Amino acid sequence: MSVGQLTLTVQAIVDANKKEATDCVVEWIVASLYKVFVPNEDHCVANMDRKECGCRMWELTGIPCKHDVAAINYMNEDGKGVAVPEEWVHAAYSLETWARMYSFKINGCSGRKYWPRIESTTVIIPLSHRPQVDRPTKKMKSNDEHALPTSSCVTH
Repeated sequence: MSVGQLTLTVQAIVDANKKEATDCVVEWIVASLYKVFVPNEDHCVANMDRKECGCRMWELTGIPCKHDVAAINYMNEDGKGVAVPEEWVHAAYSLETWARMYSFKINGCSGRKYWPRIESTTVIIPLSHRPQVDRPTKKMKSNDEHALPTSSCVTH
């Protein structure tokens, strides 16, 4: 996947993560593990081989978070030549994938009279509706109960 081949929304997210990654300090741990420090935040460990991060955003979305982008930048500066963060985004967000997904035409259904008749002895019975259990509804007071209470004693 080359640069500029992501959907607009994902490209905006990657660009925001690139901007936030400039504040991060990266430290190599071992193999493909990098500890990423963010000022006034906890640190995260990025595993570049498994595409995982301590904040779990990369696993959940498939888009490298600011910690991962900082680690990618660090790897590029270290001479590993791992390319740009856009190439680490999951293939589901590429324009090519989206074009393939929406390339097929789905024809509409004909009218009901053209639907095939199916002879079946199975009868599907709808589920019975049972109201959900929750707080009981408040009963409205009648007009008589809204009247002011009368006092039997009179004070002078």
